[in-house]
Amino acid sequence: MCRIIAFIIFTTLFTSSSLKKSSVKDVVTKKDVKLFEKISNSSGRPVYLIVRHDGYPSEMYNVTTQDGYKINLLRIPYGKSKLNPKILRRPVLIICSYIDPLMACLNLQEDSLPYVLADAGFDVWIGDFRGTNLSSHVKYNKTDSKFWDYSHDEVGYYDIPAFIDYILGLTRRRRLYYVGISYGTQVICVALASRPEYNQKLRKIAFLAPTVVAGHSKSEGLMYSAMLSGLAGDVLGKMPRKFPGVENWGAEYHRLCNSNSTKLQVCPTFYSKQANVLANPEYEDRVKYRNLMAGRRSISVKMYVHFFQQLRNAKFAHYDYGGTENQKRYGTKKPPLYDLKKVCVPSITVYSDGDEFAPPEDAETFYKSLNKTAQGPLIRIKDTNFVHVDIIMNRTARKLAYEPLVSYFNL
Repeated sequence: MCRIIAFIIFTTLFTSSSLKKSSVKDVVTKKDVKLFEKISNSSGRPVYLIVRHDGYPSEMYNVTTQDGYKINLLRIPYGKSKLNPKILRRPVLIICSYIDPLMACLNLQEDSLPYVLADAGFDVWIGDFRGTNLSSHVKYNKTDSKFWDYSHDEVGYYDIPAFIDYILGLTRRRRLYYVGISYGTQVICVALASRPEYNQKLRKIAFLAPTVVAGHSKSEGLMYSAMLSGLAGDVLGKMPRKFPGVENWGAEYHRLCNSNSTKLQVCPTFYSKQANVLANPEYEDRVKYRNLMAGRRSISVKMYVHFFQQLRNAKFAHYDYGGTENQKRYGTKKPPLYDLKKVCVPSITVYSDGDEFAPPEDAETFYKSLNKTAQGPLIRIKDTNFVHVDIIMNRTARKLAYEPLVSYFNL
């Protein structure tokens, strides 16, 4: 039963966002098949080797959180420039998609945000939080339900501060820069609202495609998933466990999209209608999707339930355990809201007209909810074809989002 509910939520979520915009052909061509094969055939390569293959140095570090999770950081200490690599560079922490925090932001080769920042003189760190295939726990293994007993609350309260403290300790810096992409915008707000002292450890923040404030999604499928999760959450959310079948997602994509598949028509459902991979001609020659879904092998059910709680209730709040348990945990029957006025770090916010996950109305409400000191440049990408995942999968993101981000960080 859990697998059935999970499958419905997942497939609805991943087929809904760009359904109305997609102009994808009904017939999958041989060129399309080759693209999908390139995605899946290279997905098994370790992330640090992908970075080195792209011509950049890479290092991996293990960090232990206060609640015992062993999480990881990928470091790109400098770029391809001929500057002395031993020069002390400004550290920047990137937190990307909760689907695949390490690999997702490395899809565009030389145009990938971590490389753009490294070439601009930054010491780049990418956080890989709890629940991924690389993470572990000092006490629990991944067959223990307690290992999966976490939501956005714990990732923001424990993982993000652990990353920040580790980086500052190793680099001997007082403050660092932070880039949150999609889910990364949520967890930094959780961290700063819960532990406001960490505002003093950040120099500037970039919020890209922010998903902190929800409620105006134009995706009927996404809202349907939110409604369904409300029913399923009463059952699944009270039983900490791994989201069923996540470890098979990559294999499923390959099975459905390789040239011998009898179900090639499923491919546009997963890719084109969500990410416009085939609908946009600019994607046609991209081998660079080698990283899609490569690093994610597991995820907590509570993370999914928490996301849809926020979407359904249009509130940025703690996890909702139900009235009785909320009273025990929070002292109130309803989960408390996170106070975004406690986010005080100077910030740049980038959003787009085509984003159905984080539409302009929600992005602007989020911006206005921040402390005045955090309300920096607000950049609106006026392109209805620039959807949510384009912030990490569209080459134009470099000009539209990454370069303004670097300029702001350099001020």
